Amino acid sequence: MEKATLIKKRFFYFATILSILFIPGILAIIFGSVYNILWLLVIGCIIAVASFYGLPLLWVSYAVWSHRCRIIEAVKTEYTYAYSELAKKCGRPQKEIIDHIKYLVAKGYLIGFTYDNEKLTRDSAVDNSEYKEMKVVKCPHCGAEVVVNDDTAVCDFCGSPLTEKS
Repeated sequence: MEKATLIKKRFFYFATILSILFIPGILAIIFGSVYNILWLLVIGCIIAVASFYGLPLLWVSYAVWSHRCRIIEAVKTEYTYAYSELAKKCGRPQKEIIDHIKYLVAKGYLIGFTYDNEKLTRDSAVDNSEYKEMKVVKCPHCGAEVVVNDDTAVCDFCGSPLTEKS
């Protein structure tokens, strides 16, 4: 998850910086042409063109990595492996979720998982000790779904004690 989050942050930072530079670039074009300052005009043109063509690419890439990070989070922390459930949780079409999962597994962002036609499966050859004892239970008091990793736990929402049998 750290690698994917880092990539997402980089796209965000570059897109933000280029978004901020777009206006000064246009102003540099105006002042460079009005006051006949060639270097300012050239710099303004470079910034404006880079912003005009680069911003859509950077913001779309940021959105794609945001979706991928959400999928990784749903798989690793919410223990959701079925594509239909991932599509519901992430608010994206199932085909898009499958494409993202294929990419994430192939590039090593989802280590220990194998792409299957219906759901993600954990590789038995990889140590998944952090996933082995986790279960999702429904709180009998407030109805929230809570991840439990031992015999007893506390509901994150209402504070009621829970057991795996809840």
